[in-house]
Amino acid sequence: MLKDGRATIFADDLTGACDVSLPFHSAGLSCFVSIGAPVLGQPSADVCIIDMETRNLNPQDAYGQTFVHTQRLKLDRGYLAYLKMDSTWQGNVGSELKAIHDNRIVDLAIVAPAFPKMGRSVFNGQLLIRGKSDSQLLQEKLRHQGIERLSHITTRQLEMTIEELLELVIDLHTQGINTITCDATSDEELSTIALLIEKLTTIYGLSVLPVGSAGLAEHISGNQSDSDTSRMAIVPSPVIAIIGSENSVTHDQLDVALRDELLDELDGNRDGMRICQLRSHSGKHSVIKMTWEPQMESALAEAMGSWMTSSDFILFCSGGDTAKRVCEIAQAQGVHVLDQVAPGIAAGTIYGGMLNGIQLITKAGGFGPRDTISRILQSFNNRMVA
Repeated sequence: MLKDGRATIFADDLTGACDVSLPFHSAGLSCFVSIGAPVLGQPSADVCIIDMETRNLNPQDAYGQTFVHTQRLKLDRGYLAYLKMDSTWQGNVGSELKAIHDNRIVDLAIVAPAFPKMGRSVFNGQLLIRGKSDSQLLQEKLRHQGIERLSHITTRQLEMTIEELLELVIDLHTQGINTITCDATSDEELSTIALLIEKLTTIYGLSVLPVGSAGLAEHISGNQSDSDTSRMAIVPSPVIAIIGSENSVTHDQLDVALRDELLDELDGNRDGMRICQLRSHSGKHSVIKMTWEPQMESALAEAMGSWMTSSDFILFCSGGDTAKRVCEIAQAQGVHVLDQVAPGIAAGTIYGGMLNGIQLITKAGGFGPRDTISRILQSFNNRMVA
């Protein structure tokens, strides 16, 4: 599906932008996450992921932001554009999709938020998170944000031959349908959806926009295997973790790491920030819980002035808002994606600003099992000792 191995991906927050890059990176493509619109002089990459920061905007502002980001996009036959959405349907995907349709750059959007590996599936048009549904159909969710010409592909229809499925979709498109939501309860069904998108593009010449989580991206990229995290490109180093997410999943993960005595929690004041750096020089991991009070934000900005002279640590941010605010304070322009330190968790180096070249790990606030942070820190400890 990728023309000359190149693609543009639009994401609604920074952690999502980083994690959706992973299957493309694992497929051997270079990936760069641009914080905001790409600017002249930024590094080129096979896959450019644009963090639009629309997750927490109101629907009208999300529409406007997306319209501006996508209005110059021209889809040549075979060139991939991808709209990354949250697999639990957080954010403004309907408003984003409406902006893209209003820009008239795609013939058809195929929406498949399922991520079966993470317990997120779609059945009978309803999104199920670990088997539980909010009882609202995907089509209803999209209609509430302005998408009108809708249809849906069921699990049963995904069992048809690809030729029959193509005939069905072309018929729907001929009737004026421009957005199709899809059931998907397994990776096999996501693979069928990816094949459908490819055939619609290569055989029928349609400009098709895949809309999905990292689950669909794995199949669009052609890489469905998890990266070998035992041979990471990232240099194992002491971690300074900045935790601003209020998600209970992150706090459970942090509690496990603290219980396992893998890191110490420090105050988010000037002394705490200074001690973080001293601890990193001694090979120790630290965490600061950010509440983003002005004095705490000021202390972080001041600390970055001294951190910029050191490259012997890894910055770990949990939560899309946290990652974005840290990068804003550092005046970063983007992230070179280099690695996967755990399934679905990206690592790379910061591009631009005070922390240029510093290694960065980003994790969505609600993502991962309880031992996620512990396993990452322990793997670094093992490699630093080795």
